[in-house]
Amino acid sequence: MTVLEKSEDVIKLVAPTYEGVNGLRIIHADAFEWKPDREFDWAWHDIWPDMSSDRKKEMTALRRRFQKVMRGRDRQRCWGEANLMRY
Repeated sequence: MTVLEKSEDVIKLVAPTYEGVNGLRIIHADAFEWKPDREFDWAWHDIWPDMSSDRKKEMTALRRRFQKVMRGRDRQRCWGEANLMRY
């Protein structure tokens, strides 16, 4: 599992809890800028502090950005996406 986290403070707070978890990588990076170094089976995008219709564009951009490194189609989800699609 690869976790991207933009905030170094969040990493410092949370990472010690997961020390020794086999196969976990926590990377200090912005999901819109990070260059994937492998393929992934699934992606869960959870970068939004709130939900608004403006987030749809960001969700679409992340899906497009990561689609080329996914091992299959329709294997990405975004936090809050189901609620936004109602509007």
